[in-house]
Amino acid sequence: MNISYLLKYLWKRKWLVIIPTLAAILLAWLFSRHQAADYTSVAELSTGYMDINPLDYNSRAPNNTVLFNNVIQTLQSNQVLDQVSYALLLHDLQDNTPFFTGSSSNTSDIITHYPGGKNGLLTSLSNKIDSFYVLDLARKEDRMIRELADNYGYSPDALLKKVEINRIESSDFIIITTTTANPLLSAFISNGICHRFLTLYQNKIGHASTTSLDTLRSLMETKKQILDNKLKLLQDGDDPALSGSVGMLGTLQGQLTQQKGNLIAAQVALENVNQQISTAGKQGGLANNEEVITLRTNIDNLYAKYVNGGSTDVNLLDQIDRLRNTLQQKLSSMGGSTGSIPLGDLLKQKMDLGVKINVATQTMKDLQNKINAMQGAVQSSTARQGLLQGIQSEIEVARQQYEDANKLYNEALNRNIFPGNDFKQVLQASPPLHPNPSTKIKIIGFAGAGVFFFVIFLLLFFEFIDPAIKTPSFLKANIPFPLLANLKYIDTQNSPMEEMFNASTAVPKSLEGFREQIKQLRYEVEHSGKKMFLVAGYHTGSGRTTMIESLAGSLNLSNRKVLLVDANFHNNTLTRKYNANALVETFEPKGEQASVNKAIAAITAPTKHENIRVIGCGSGDYTPGEVLPEKNLFTGLRHDEDYNYVLIDCASLSQGPDCKELLTHVDAVILAFAADQPLTEEDKELITFLRKNNVEVLGAVLNKVPIYNMDL
Repeated sequence: MNISYLLKYLWKRKWLVIIPTLAAILLAWLFSRHQAADYTSVAELSTGYMDINPLDYNSRAPNNTVLFNNVIQTLQSNQVLDQVSYALLLHDLQDNTPFFTGSSSNTSDIITHYPGGKNGLLTSLSNKIDSFYVLDLARKEDRMIRELADNYGYSPDALLKKVEINRIESSDFIIITTTTANPLLSAFISNGICHRFLTLYQNKIGHASTTSLDTLRSLMETKKQILDNKLKLLQDGDDPALSGSVGMLGTLQGQLTQQKGNLIAAQVALENVNQQISTAGKQGGLANNEEVITLRTNIDNLYAKYVNGGSTDVNLLDQIDRLRNTLQQKLSSMGGSTGSIPLGDLLKQKMDLGVKINVATQTMKDLQNKINAMQGAVQSSTARQGLLQGIQSEIEVARQQYEDANKLYNEALNRNIFPGNDFKQVLQASPPLHPNPSTKIKIIGFAGAGVFFFVIFLLLFFEFIDPAIKTPSFLKANIPFPLLANLKYIDTQNSPMEEMFNASTAVPKSLEGFREQIKQLRYEVEHSGKKMFLVAGYHTGSGRTTMIESLAGSLNLSNRKVLLVDANFHNNTLTRKYNANALVETFEPKGEQASVNKAIAAITAPTKHENIRVIGCGSGDYTPGEVLPEKNLFTGLRHDEDYNYVLIDCASLSQGPDCKELLTHVDAVILAFAADQPLTEEDKELITFLRKNNVEVLGAVLNKVPIYNMDL
């Protein structure tokens, strides 16, 4: 389905598009011809939400969508619109030039029956404006005011139909646009909404501002108290001796390491002395040396002094070590062997080494005790230091919270940041001098265009869902046989086939195309080399009978003799039309072919064309296989030389297997399709059957093609 087809399809149905479009245009004109001129007045509010706080450079909030939406909802609420309604009613009831010029008995009755009459109504309206009162429709007086506002067109619902409230995109401004038939009324409503909104915030937000300042001050003082408590806790928990304890612990650990070295040296020396004593005993004598004895005596005295002093005098311990080194050197210089050392000296040395080992062991024990005590103190101080570090972190958090609260409080004092106090009406609405451009043309244009495209959409929609074949190209693409002819739709009631193919009769120009396509089909038949043709199809109403008559008429123009055989037992149209004898079921050829030919000629019925004859059939619910004898009309016609062509009509396949049973009696099949019928699965199954059984198919013919689809 291409664009050309759709355009032709729409052009064929152009009046279905044009008439509804013209009707829509006419109705739109009737609707809008009495439309009054409209006047639009605009007011603007500045919110202050987009201002930069000089105390906080991060305060710009360009995406305060929620804040702007809240303001717009407030502007559209009854809390504001009721006040505007009161003001409008007061204006019209008091002013000599009211906005509402209409009158009704209902309006007068409301004013008259209101408690206190007109004066009572005016007083009530004034009081409600001053108190920002919202109507309570449960009260009779409020219901009367709302009914009066409805009559005047001043109720909140009526006002919302006249007013549009929007934010100017990416800006700080809210625009209030009012459109009415009265320029003064438009300006009054826009300014009234702004004025009532600002008054509402000035009365109610001021109290909220004072309350908010008190809350901020209380918050700041609370954060300050928390910070002070944390600082005091830090001061009470500080430990200045922790660093000195850590240094002393290092010194004691160094002394302990040194004593461990001395102990090991004394133990090694003691083992050496024991070996010398053992050797001296075996030799039987040792030399005596006074200087060595003196050194040992001095060492003994110094050890005694060192022990009595608490074993902490480092200088005394170093002096003892030097004397021991001197003693060792003396002993080495006495010959390098133990044989020259007196036994008494060796015993004295052994005693000294024992004392030294005991002193070193005791010293190490004392140092270890001091180290253990010092480590406990340091560990306790470290845990406390960790706690103090946690307190320090809490102090930083508390200090930051205090600074934030203090900053917010200072901003509240130095700059009014509460929503509502920054609202300003930056543009006063004024009565417009000229009305809005007329919308009549737009209304008429939209109505006409809308209906125009809607009707086109409907036509195309139904065309798309229509499963009919429609175009020759579609059929050609979906069947494996050649397309012999495309026969346009004609009215057979007003165009008899006999006259269309009468050589002496002029054919109307509208039928010339049909006759030319039949001639194309005739050419295919004449050049096929076949004689007996069965015109078959699956659907009823596909135009097979009309095609057979037309083809016979065209063959008559070329002086061909044609026999039409009606084998359509379900709808024997040819039989009834030409009043032919119903002998297809009963005819049996007898004798030689010449006799058979004469017998066939005797049962044929004439038509208006001398070269065209018809043999009819009966009507009933049966098939050729059920009624035809073994030797039948079709076996006799196969060798009949009186006719150039035999065209056989049969029932559609949807009515029975008639065409399949006749296939053995024909030379070729011509398939008939209708453009207004779908190409179904049954059609495809018939095509598959013909190909599977190697049936000779001359081709297909598409009937009833709309004139605008002939070339598609």
